[in-house]
Amino acid sequence: MAALAIALAGCSSTNAAADGAAGSTGAGGTTGAGGTTTQDGGGDDGGGRDTGQGDGGNPACASATAQGTCSGEGTICSNGCTGADICQFCNLLRCTGGHWQPQEVAPAPCFSCGPTKHCQISAEYCEATTGGAVGNPGSYRCLSVPAACRPTPTCECLVSQSLASTINCQQSGGGQLTVTFLVP
Repeated sequence: MAALAIALAGCSSTNAAADGAAGSTGAGGTTGAGGTTTQDGGGDDGGGRDTGQGDGGNPACASATAQGTCSGEGTICSNGCTGADICQFCNLLRCTGGHWQPQEVAPAPCFSCGPTKHCQISAEYCEATTGGAVGNPGSYRCLSVPAACRPTPTCECLVSQSLASTINCQQSGGGQLTVTFLVP
């Protein structure tokens, strides 16, 4: 049951507090969905996914290895979960029954942004800049959806929140927005 709670909670973003989702970000550990607690000294999105703050706050994490012994029941250490790409699976180690148990955290629901990027559905929108010199591959980045457009963002709302007088926005699915700027 705890593994299911962590897997489901892994779908939250590092913006979990702003999104109103379970968990919060902060040093010293936080409590997330299903009552899981991180005690690794790093930031956590509420689902055990480390937000990149590292495990430096807990010396036990420095020597944590799968099936190795541990004493801090419930301690979670990241094992490559840096929050850098919440659209990918990641692995954690959790102290359970005196041993480090590996756990996989499911990715957040995401959509494609250009040829290689992925943005989190309903939390981010894709900004594409295309055109310019022949052969220019364009640039792509994910930006946070304005709070006024949450929890279900639409192009209409994004346009109303924009400072630009005209904005080319396309919606490929629920919460999957792409804003395109064409460089002459």
